[in-house]
Amino acid sequence: MLKQNVILLSTIKKYRVWIIIGKLIMAVSVWLLLSNPNPGSFVMEIWKDIRGWEGFYQVSNLGNVKSFERIIMLYNYRAKRKVPVLCRGRILKPGLNTQGYHFVVLQNLGNKKTYRVSRLVALHFIPNPQDKPQINHKDGEKLNNRSDNLEWVTPSENLQHAYDTGLRSHLVGEKAPNNKITEENVLRIKGLKGIKKQTDIAKEYGISRQHISRIWNNRTWKHLANEK
Repeated sequence: MLKQNVILLSTIKKYRVWIIIGKLIMAVSVWLLLSNPNPGSFVMEIWKDIRGWEGFYQVSNLGNVKSFERIIMLYNYRAKRKVPVLCRGRILKPGLNTQGYHFVVLQNLGNKKTYRVSRLVALHFIPNPQDKPQINHKDGEKLNNRSDNLEWVTPSENLQHAYDTGLRSHLVGEKAPNNKITEENVLRIKGLKGIKKQTDIAKEYGISRQHISRIWNNRTWKHLANEK
């Protein structure tokens, strides 16, 4: 009889513990909802294996990328060769490319590839029945890689969205917001084609050699293409 009472008390204690845990989970959930300034934006994070990297990396609908425990090849200066090293799983910290987009580098056993985070999210969470080639950030924020902020677009749709949101200006030439040189400068640069080196001209006007090349080939400042 005593043994049965002890078992009963133990069962009751375990039951009470689970009730307390349940209440704590409920309280945390309510707090998260109330602390969110926009309750409608509360989205559960969903993870999917990255195609081609199954078992090594996953991407989420909130724009996060994580790795699993895996083996990578690192160069050992003492051994003077690459050796396998155990790499612990973690949420990857994305880099920022020159265009202002987040990217991650996936690697395993010598295989290494760089991906834009937005493309990984779109490939795994957004249907693309029309096979559109580009990805657009709906709110114009390049670092917001949540799936509900991304969409597949054509190049013309992407360009139009940039104009609509003010990310790109219709202004050309001297009136363009990021312009560094004048139309007079451009005409002089055109006249120097075949006379001076691109690098020398670039230093003189404080722009890149690539910019000089685009001017000479009428890939920029096109409205001056026929000017002499």
